[in-house]
Amino acid sequence: MVKATFTNLNAEKKAAVTAALLKEFSAHPLADAQVARIVKDAGISRGSFYKYFDDLTDAYQCLFSQAMQDLHTGVGRSSTAADIYQTT
Repeated sequence: MVKATFTNLNAEKKAAVTAALLKEFSAHPLADAQVARIVKDAGISRGSFYKYFDDLTDAYQCLFSQAMQDLHTGVGRSSTAADIYQTT
């Protein structure tokens, strides 16, 4: 589970870490992902990564959860297929 230290990061640093996660997981499957590339791209230390996440799976799940929230923002019970299509 994502740790409070990540949740409480300032917006700029959180965005940098999230962008690095997205870059890594877009280029590599979870099994081939590397913390070293993520921390280099995010400009953080390896220790900071583990203060934010338990492991790579935790980081992946955090990114996936955020993507699902972003995808479903504005989709309500009364939305029709046409409404949903228009928002994407």
